[in-house]
Amino acid sequence: MDRIPAVSGTTKGVIALALLAGIIAIFQRIFNAPQDPREPPLVPSRVPLIGHAIGMYRHGKRYFQMIDQKYGYDIYTLPLPGVKMYIVTGPEMTAAINRQGKSVGFRPFVVDFTRNSMQFDDEHHAINVKNIYDEEGGKGLLTDNHDLLYRTLPNGPVLDELCHTILDGAAENINAIDRKEATMGLMQFSLNLMGLLSARAFWGPQNVMDKDPTLLTSFWHMENAQSILGLGVFPSILARKGYVGRARLAAAMEHYFEQGHWKTASTLVRERAEVHWAHGYKPKMMGHADMGLLIGTTPNTTRTLFWFLAYLFAETSLAADVRAELAESGAVARSADGSAAVVDVQALRSSCPLYASALREVLRLRMPTSSVRKVREDVVLGDRYLLRKGAMCLIDAGVMHKKPSIWGADAADFNPRRFMKYQGGEFMDGSGRKVHPAALRVWGGGEVVCPGRFLATIEMVAIAAPLIMGWDVEGEDGGKVKVPKPRDDIIPVGMYDPSEDVRVKLIGREEWKNVAWEYKI
Repeated sequence: MDRIPAVSGTTKGVIALALLAGIIAIFQRIFNAPQDPREPPLVPSRVPLIGHAIGMYRHGKRYFQMIDQKYGYDIYTLPLPGVKMYIVTGPEMTAAINRQGKSVGFRPFVVDFTRNSMQFDDEHHAINVKNIYDEEGGKGLLTDNHDLLYRTLPNGPVLDELCHTILDGAAENINAIDRKEATMGLMQFSLNLMGLLSARAFWGPQNVMDKDPTLLTSFWHMENAQSILGLGVFPSILARKGYVGRARLAAAMEHYFEQGHWKTASTLVRERAEVHWAHGYKPKMMGHADMGLLIGTTPNTTRTLFWFLAYLFAETSLAADVRAELAESGAVARSADGSAAVVDVQALRSSCPLYASALREVLRLRMPTSSVRKVREDVVLGDRYLLRKGAMCLIDAGVMHKKPSIWGADAADFNPRRFMKYQGGEFMDGSGRKVHPAALRVWGGGEVVCPGRFLATIEMVAIAAPLIMGWDVEGEDGGKVKVPKPRDDIIPVGMYDPSEDVRVKLIGREEWKNVAWEYKI
């Protein structure tokens, strides 16, 4: 019998690679549906099946910028393990998706994501998904909750109640800042201030943060881990601090509702609880539902306040122009007896176009919102692309907000006057060309436009106004305030975190040293 020759190392390597390629091909067939030529163009990866997942893990939000710089698509297909993802970075396609509210829906995604992130048990998850688009007649929980938020938060007595509580607390904190000289970290100031103000305004005097101030740290740990907690992939290992923080906060919120403390909360929280009781919720899981409300009310406002202050303080000429506008409009003025400095919230909102534009520009540059939706049925988008049932769709504002083709050559630059003429923005090249109305995604869009956007705007412009008027600000070392880079190496749920805090020195301005700050709503 002839002797079988030994297999060389090179041959072994070829065989191993062939086997690996075969295994990958099998997994691709199992986990990823074949690509229809009518679907958005496929972006390949060097490593089959898991390449894009590795890229997102390594580069965070920057990964989508890298793909855009290479391909420039306004919509494309990104194959991921177990799911096909359509990434949308163009305003025309975004507007088309907004018109497909049920076929490409947010609700199926959010009920699955929050089942993990908020740890709803099977009974309450079933309540959440029941009649999700009112297809069984009557209204499901998601519709009733949606209607409540959109009826009460944009304007009226519920908004006024929350504004009064938040701004009364803000005035107390601002009046405690030394009028001669003080130092602080802007991010730490924002974290502490907004976390407590939101808790008190929404959940009343029995709120869990005042009962146990260490829960504020637990909340921020949980919030920072939202992506991993929502995916439910080894959260106790990959997001240990967030996992532990969520457990502590959940226990406190469960106790809050089980003890009936919700009856002393804001009108919104009380009415929201009643909506949930009507659909069969029990107090323990209502605590978990309101962890979700806390996520919705606090993190983005907190981070935006930080970025807004950082940009205002870093641009000395902008600070001077904003001060002049606030004074000339009457948005900030002395009381009749001269003892108080009064911030007129309505004047801030209606008579300060530069101030408002600067805030929108901060949001454009630092809000990389990823709005995720699930394709519930095959649909043709804008008469151009087929979206397949079962796929996920991600509208990526991080790329859209910085595309030169959408915003002009200075898309990556901070220009506080970009939104002075048009709320949607304009090209700053002198052409007067308007930006596409669907390009600014700072508040979401379509069915999921943020119902709390007016409250958030009031909070930010009202809290920043006394600080910019009452103090000159420089770096803690006496130098210029520097705006830090964003943490774009991760994929945030909302607003970017800064790469570092900004330490500043506040020096009281002479004309405002002996006044008490207060708000007129």
